[in-house]
Amino acid sequence: MILSLLVLFFSSPAALDLREAEASLTGYVQTQCDAEKVTVSWLGLSELLPGGEGVVFHWTGNPCQSKPVLRARAIENGTLVGTWQVRPGLEIWKRVPVASVDTSKGQKISSKQGLARIQDIRGTSIGQGSWVALKDVVAGEPLTDRVARVKPDSFKGSVVRVESTKGSLTVASDGRLMEDAFLDSDVRVLILATRTMHTGRLVASNKVVLH
Repeated sequence: MILSLLVLFFSSPAALDLREAEASLTGYVQTQCDAEKVTVSWLGLSELLPGGEGVVFHWTGNPCQSKPVLRARAIENGTLVGTWQVRPGLEIWKRVPVASVDTSKGQKISSKQGLARIQDIRGTSIGQGSWVALKDVVAGEPLTDRVARVKPDSFKGSVVRVESTKGSLTVASDGRLMEDAFLDSDVRVLILATRTMHTGRLVASNKVVLH
């Protein structure tokens, strides 16, 4: 009886190496989410699961989403040890454009690269160019299309020169932009002298040519 228990004890499979599992998960998350820093607060695997020092972990699923559900496959010496579904607790950090200083709504944003939790990045990160704040932004806040927009070449309400050409005759007058405008794009403009609305193309920051 005692001999049987000893044989059972010494032949029982080794416990799963949770540190190796966590390191493997961290690497998987960094690759999938293009993350610079990953913290695993809850692995979701038990140390009572079978596995030895030679176990290799294979992960599937999207770890970048909120409350991810992942599948882990443990393989040792080419043999499948186990497959488990887990809901790990993850803190994922990416290097993205963030505000350099506090910025009020409507003001030009100064940006830099900084670390931000992926859970705090809502929308698409801004790219190159000049951007203005859509709301009050605090220093370090991730800059996305939800909090910033491309700075227009001329703002709504700006007074511009409006030109209309017919044959060899060009007529010029003052007008007011009815919306933010970008170079080589159409914009609505109010002719101040006649109070009539027209559409033209912004050819300079202070000049619109009517169609």
